[in-house]
Amino acid sequence: MKIPQIVFQTSPRWFVVTKPPGWAMAARVSHSQPSIERFLSPILETDKLFFPMEMDSRISAIAIVCTDRGTQAQFEKFKQLGLIQCTYQVGLECACKDIDTTKIPAGVQIACSDTSVNRAEVHTTNPLTTSRINETLSGRLRDSDVTLFRLVFPDPLNPKSPEHLVIEHL
Repeated sequence: MKIPQIVFQTSPRWFVVTKPPGWAMAARVSHSQPSIERFLSPILETDKLFFPMEMDSRISAIAIVCTDRGTQAQFEKFKQLGLIQCTYQVGLECACKDIDTTKIPAGVQIACSDTSVNRAEVHTTNPLTTSRINETLSGRLRDSDVTLFRLVFPDPLNPKSPEHLVIEHL
């Protein structure tokens, strides 16, 4: 079984972690499902971690994790303002060119893969669930093949900086 790994950290207040498929972000008392929080809290010697982005447990992803509510609030503000850009790689049950682009919601773009007709990239300013991606792709998603592999966002500790951080992990 794959385990989460911290892939980017510039501050003790937040970091980016890989989330394997099947893992939840927050620990739930009533669930035995593995979670990022349950796995990392003892390692980081903290009682609570905060997750500004909702993440479907079926999605393989890089995800933002905060160690305090203030940093989480800053990321949530970025999310509301559309400043966090997410790029998903998806597997399709059809050729990418067959997706009806007239049904794609505002703020979402689809780019066909150069390497496979059955792969695409979904770009959005809102983190998506597997079901939301499937709606966007008119039900053509191969359900088990979704990866959030790229995040672009301002530095939460320097939000007025013109530069954005780009985190990519495959």
